[in-house]
Amino acid sequence: IRERTLSKRSQFALGMFIFGCAFFMVFFIVGLWVINLEIKQKEKMQVYLQTEEHRLFQYLEAVPLGIFVVDKNGKPYYANHQAKELLGRGIDPNASSESLTEVYQLFRAGTQEPYPTALLPIVKSLKGEKVMIEDLEIHRPDGTVVPLQVWGTPLFNPTGEVQSAMVVFSDITDRKQVDEMKHNLIS
Repeated sequence: IRERTLSKRSQFALGMFIFGCAFFMVFFIVGLWVINLEIKQKEKMQVYLQTEEHRLFQYLEAVPLGIFVVDKNGKPYYANHQAKELLGRGIDPNASSESLTEVYQLFRAGTQEPYPTALLPIVKSLKGEKVMIEDLEIHRPDGTVVPLQVWGTPLFNPTGEVQSAMVVFSDITDRKQVDEMKHNLIS
């Protein structure tokens, strides 16, 4: 009787061990399946986000104004085609908000005075301000001088902190020439 009892106990223990292993395997397989579903879902989301980002950049490229974006540290992040054309150069990866005046040759209109960094719309926008100026000129590498009207705005993250800043600018050469002609006619 004692041997049968041990045998029954052994059988019960073996049965419980097998049941535990089977339960563990089912749990493990279900876990792998769920992880696989999450990975596939994240991959789909990544493709969706890349598609949307591409679409957004296409919109920005179609805008007939210069668009220039810096990250929260003032490092250039994006410039559309029109911005590159007006600036006479693309993004300088070594530029920062402190060096934008020098890197992009920004001057007060009608002078050889470098535009004060603290007054640049992009720098002010990094501090949360919306700004518009008309007294800035770009001295491009090819020697041409382009007067600009510049609008700056901060871009906020969901918690309301400035995450980046953007300026939109246009060449106002024609407008300046018309204003000068009007002034000359009146004088």
